[in-house]
Amino acid sequence: MLGVPAHLPSVPQRAVCLPVLARLWRPRQPGRTKLTLACELVGLAAARVGDRPVQLVADAAYDVRALRQLPAHVTVTTRLRCDAALYELAPPPTGRRGRPRTKGDRLPELIVLAALTRVRWRQATVVGDGQRHTVELAVWRCVWYGVFGARPVQVVLVRTPGAPDGDDLALVATDLAATPPSSSGGTPTAGAWRSWSKTPGRRPASARPATAPAARPGRTVPFGRCCVSLVVVWYASNGQPAVHVAARRARPP
Repeated sequence: MLGVPAHLPSVPQRAVCLPVLARLWRPRQPGRTKLTLACELVGLAAARVGDRPVQLVADAAYDVRALRQLPAHVTVTTRLRCDAALYELAPPPTGRRGRPRTKGDRLPELIVLAALTRVRWRQATVVGDGQRHTVELAVWRCVWYGVFGARPVQVVLVRTPGAPDGDDLALVATDLAATPPSSSGGTPTAGAWRSWSKTPGRRPASARPATAPAARPGRTVPFGRCCVSLVVVWYASNGQPAVHVAARRARPP
């Protein structure tokens, strides 16, 4: 399922995730893994918006090579595996014969990097679940060659202020223009991690209308979710929440 987060006047506290595309995954289908289906959905959505930047946020289950096939204007933010093999950025060409290097020297493991003195930690204010939290961030650029090839990425380590060592959360983003929140406050930028597990408007897949078992997961459920998204967008564009709520409250006994 692919959803687009939207901010609605009737729900000012947080974003609402609107389902727009879906694919049915079946086991033992060659070349039709969950990741390839997800990349297919993202490619369809990215093609509809032209050259507008698309920010894809995914969990750690999607940090594999298939993400390289996404269009250039699609940036990816995902959790970084603790055993990820990171490398320094590729050195400049030496002018000698032969293929230029696509990556630098191998970096230590994340737990070692978090404890190194060259990793600069600084406090910042981030927003999660509608609340502000003070955390410590460490950000640097490197290459995750096993997943994104020679494409430079940003690694963000997040931890509780004053933690002795290690990190609470490790993220990786291909959006090099994104900057972490400043220590004076503000809102997360494009590279910030967001969790949609509690986003309003999502229903469990078990809440399905009664229909034929074969057609239900492949057609009826995605169609129903898209209808919900269309109704929400229509009301956000043409509805009057204050008037309708007041009239509704005046009618009940």
